[in-house]
Amino acid sequence: EAAIKGSQVRRAQPTEAPAGPRPTLSEYDVAMGYRMVLNRAPESSVAIDAHRHHHRDRSAFVATLLSSNEFKRRVGDDEAARMKRLFD
Repeated sequence: EAAIKGSQVRRAQPTEAPAGPRPTLSEYDVAMGYRMVLNRAPESSVAIDAHRHHHRDRSAFVATLLSSNEFKRRVGDDEAARMKRLFD
């Protein structure tokens, strides 16, 4: 049971979207970024809103996904670094 719990991926859930300027990313941008880079849907509408408010543009958002541990575990550190260089 401990091995199963240890192998499960835990994702931090933002509690609420930060206050501030209007987001520059659409919900579609965030959902497609998750699908294209992480091969899954975002966790919740709260996570989508948090990304929309946190990232200034699509490139910054995609760079964050490419730098994530989840992406690195899926493709390996070398491939993740190569993909990130394409966006830099």
